[in-house]
Amino acid sequence: MWGNTEENKTLIVKTVPKNITVTYNRNTVAIKIHQMDLSLYRKECNAHIIDRFNQEITLLIEEAFTREELKTTMENPEIRTIEVQIDNVSYLTSFSTPIAKALLYLPKEIMRMKWEEKFNCNTSEQKSFK
Repeated sequence: MWGNTEENKTLIVKTVPKNITVTYNRNTVAIKIHQMDLSLYRKECNAHIIDRFNQEITLLIEEAFTREELKTTMENPEIRTIEVQIDNVSYLTSFSTPIAKALLYLPKEIMRMKWEEKFNCNTSEQKSFK
């Protein structure tokens, strides 16, 4: 279900202070959040970064469903609850769940991936000029 990364997948994380939108597929990883709009596009020098992201996000979502961390309704929603939209279906989870922690960390992770891309692609470009 989640492993098919040929098609665009959109993941939206909504909390009271912010909304995070992540769009990804085999060729692109993009994030939009207040004051941040980053994208990675597949090149030879960063393909492994995008592939790793797709594998990790797929595993994260599959494990969250297995552990029943994502619920379509909550009888007593906590104040610190986040909404997660996956393929236009909304789920709720507590801030304390592993999936919530991982999803709220996505902006930092994608920023880290962007720096890794910059290092890898600049290094490979420099090698091709020698």
